[in-house]
Amino acid sequence: MPDVDVLRLSAERNVVLITFDKDFGTLVFKRQEESFGVILLRFPPKSPEFVFDMLKILFNSGIDFERKFIVMRENKVRVISLF
Repeated sequence: MPDVDVLRLSAERNVVLITFDKDFGTLVFKRQEESFGVILLRFPPKSPEFVFDMLKILFNSGIDFERKFIVMRENKVRVISLF
């Protein structure tokens, strides 16, 4: 499924998209595609357990994910509000 269709589907279903694909940043910011929220993971996926542990940290952070573009690195989280 093309990235734009994945993004639209997540918006239609009001779910946050979790991805390692930087192309979603282009879709959201340059092409202004509608998004409910995106979490872009910018760290090497060393193992499924590592990714899960990183996401647990993010989910327990108290960040509101709706209408946000979140870039998560191993040592840093950047939150950008989407309008």
